[in-house]
Amino acid sequence: MGRRTSAQRRWRRPTLYRRGSPDTPSPRGCSWKPDLGLFLHAAQTMGVHPSRCIVVEDSVSGIHAAKAAGMRVLGFTGGDPGVEQELAAICEDLFHRMGDLPALLQDRIE
Repeated sequence: MGRRTSAQRRWRRPTLYRRGSPDTPSPRGCSWKPDLGLFLHAAQTMGVHPSRCIVVEDSVSGIHAAKAAGMRVLGFTGGDPGVEQELAAICEDLFHRMGDLPALLQDRIE
């Protein structure tokens, strides 16, 4: 599992570090989301075909970019009804609590 995020280091969820999820550095000159290059670079760096990747995303632009890269997307709402409504329009797989993520991933990788 790798992680690519635009969040500042201090705001990243500590649980990802404990689970051994390495940061995937951005390529030089790569744009921010919705540039699908970020996602493709992460897949290439980890040696995984994009179709075998699952992206956890909380933004419309990120969901569009991940889908354009040919990746599966889990939309994270954080329990916010406004975010849920916004993401539901473009992402069929939504979840509301990070604690639910391990089970969602397990269901999709078996």
